[in-house]
Amino acid sequence: MVGEMEQLKHHELTKGERLRVLRWRRGLTQAEEAKRRGVGRTKYSRMENDRMPGDGLYLGRSEAFAIARHRSSPRLDLAGVARLLGVSRVTVLKWERLGNPKLVDFWNRRRGSTGLRMLA
Repeated sequence: MVGEMEQLKHHELTKGERLRVLRWRRGLTQAEEAKRRGVGRTKYSRMENDRMPGDGLYLGRSEAFAIARHRSSPRLDLAGVARLLGVSRVTVLKWERLGNPKLVDFWNRRRGSTGLRMLA
């Protein structure tokens, strides 16, 4: 049967199809995958159906903040961000999950060093 079927190569899949296949491999529903990524179910559905702009790699809030920390110059870890904001590391982690406006503003002011624009 494999000889009769044309196999799709990775590059032939759309970005949304790649997301869908990864979700299927994890055995998750769209709602579960959306929660795992830190996005709403409707947004995640749009991502899988190629109805979202972007390059196909959709970051959840926590992932985006982690990338911002990694890209920052000088590089900031959780403790560094917490120190600059005058809060605990636990608070920074909670804010990252929730997309707290103070944290979004903090990173948007440092956008030049990260290349990222954070959305609340």
